[in-house]
Amino acid sequence: MRRQMRATAVRQRGFTLFELIVTVVIVAVLGALALPSFGNAMRRGRMTTETNDLLGAINAARNEAITRAAPVSICPSADGAACSGDATTWNEGWMVFVDYANPGEIDGGDGDVVLRIWPKIDPKDSVTSTATYIRFAPTGSATFGGGDTDVTKFLLKPEQCNVPYDGRQISVAALGRANSQRTCVLL
Repeated sequence: MRRQMRATAVRQRGFTLFELIVTVVIVAVLGALALPSFGNAMRRGRMTTETNDLLGAINAARNEAITRAAPVSICPSADGAACSGDATTWNEGWMVFVDYANPGEIDGGDGDVVLRIWPKIDPKDSVTSTATYIRFAPTGSATFGGGDTDVTKFLLKPEQCNVPYDGRQISVAALGRANSQRTCVLL
């Protein structure tokens, strides 16, 4: 019986310190190789989300204009109460509102109603455009603040746009149709 106990004790298995160190080194090397790819995936996911939010807001504004048979605008807004009037502030968020009187402005007594507000985007990203607002007519056609007549573009770009097609561009035509594509080219 003693002989069996000793044989069992010798057969116990486990990790040696050397095996544990080798395993930790292998995991660390694989993690170091995967980390940049994970960062790129996070950046692309963030760009996709922000693009979908802006594109969804543009389409929502157009649909509301057609449904309500009233002009509806989308504009950059930091506080959700007033349009900034500046094409460079789309990073701060945007809002969709019924826009009866002055295009691109919320006028309290004219029946203008804020329909939805979007928060600012990630500080690592930027949105640039030449439009200070987009106003959709009840027919679904669009007019743009800022001088554009036929089309306006939005460029959503991460702070490091060194990977091809890391940014996104949204184009809105005068007919009101919006589309997006991957890009890293400036407007």
